[in-house]
Amino acid sequence: MLKKVWTIAKVEWRSTVLAKGFLLAVFLTPLFIGGSALVQHTIKERGDTEDRKIAVVDADGQVFALLAEAARKRNTEEIFSKNGGVRRQTEPRFVLERVPADPKKDLALELSDRVRAGVIFAYILVDPGAAAGVEGKRVTYHTQTLTYTELPRWLHEALTAVFRRLRLAGTNLDPAVAEKLLEPTPLKWRSLTKIDERGVRVEEGKINLATTFGVPAVAMLLLFVIVFMSVPMLLHSVIEEKQQRIWEVLVSSVSPFQLLLGKLLGAVMVSMMLSMLYLGGTVLFAETMGVSDEIPGSLYAWFLLFQLLALLIYGSMFSAIGAACSELRDAQSLMVPAMFVIIVPMFGWVAILRAPSSPFAVALSLFPPATPMLMLLRMALPPGPAPWEVALAVLLTSAFTLACVWAAGKIFRVGILAQGQTPTFRKLLSWVLAK
Repeated sequence: MLKKVWTIAKVEWRSTVLAKGFLLAVFLTPLFIGGSALVQHTIKERGDTEDRKIAVVDADGQVFALLAEAARKRNTEEIFSKNGGVRRQTEPRFVLERVPADPKKDLALELSDRVRAGVIFAYILVDPGAAAGVEGKRVTYHTQTLTYTELPRWLHEALTAVFRRLRLAGTNLDPAVAEKLLEPTPLKWRSLTKIDERGVRVEEGKINLATTFGVPAVAMLLLFVIVFMSVPMLLHSVIEEKQQRIWEVLVSSVSPFQLLLGKLLGAVMVSMMLSMLYLGGTVLFAETMGVSDEIPGSLYAWFLLFQLLALLIYGSMFSAIGAACSELRDAQSLMVPAMFVIIVPMFGWVAILRAPSSPFAVALSLFPPATPMLMLLRMALPPGPAPWEVALAVLLTSAFTLACVWAAGKIFRVGILAQGQTPTFRKLLSWVLAK
């Protein structure tokens, strides 16, 4: 039995890895990802630097001068980057225009028309008494480009500083002393002090937030990409061979379950080859960036284990769908729910990234279809799941994997030679429960 399964797996692996489409996908995927990162970097460096003109209606006449000074400082010091000694503007200038408050005019309508005409980008209305903190008085920001958030963010910070300065000026405090008292306290992130395996006290160290969040996210997304690339190919292969009547010849020599195991093993071999390529590239990139120490060595082993379980779960599902359908278009109605199961982990991973030990994170990471990706995510996030959670996750996922392979084998046995009408989920369930 094992010899026949191994023979089928080798044929499946060879036919997949030698296909031109697969080779293109293998090499183009990292190029596409790297190219996207390069494009984003280029866009950031050569982004929009067109001036943003803002009209300011200052009813009290105290805010505009200080706000204009803040804009001048930003426009001359904060919007430039130095790359190779070359000073390059990377962000637009904010140019303020003072508009006198005139109760006889409908300034809101007049300025709105100027925004719509493209004369100004936005305008702000400073109510009388807003700088002094009078209750009910406010500053309002108006624009038709709501997606540009850099300007309102800067205005909020600049107006906060201006209002604080004006309010301090009305007290008996020395402005320099007051500014010193109100200066924000810096908060530095450090790791916990511990005793290492040699019994030596290890002091707290700096925390790299980029790798703290980046390593878990990259690990989960890489697993998702590899599974997403491997599993649909398995479905297409099964349907194509069924259409060509290859299965009718094969089942005379091997059982349908042996065929299923051979196909799954071949898909696992293809996926593991992809893992070696992409993980090798990841290690090389981490070494180049000097962050290889931030990736625990055990994470690679857990990645391969969860990848194996994910492939067996999703591979058995898609193989069963392929065996039950006669044509690819017949499989579309069954593929949508199956694809939804793969994508489910992507719905909750951001919440888990923020609170990896919450009850929601624990429950979702112990849900077998989502466990391979989400438990890997939690294991890469400090402080990591409890040992019993990892053990339970592996146990539940292994049991669910065996159930999926067993159910797929039952469907495979009936569906591989079935022709004609596309089966429904109810029909597939009857095949699974049939003795």
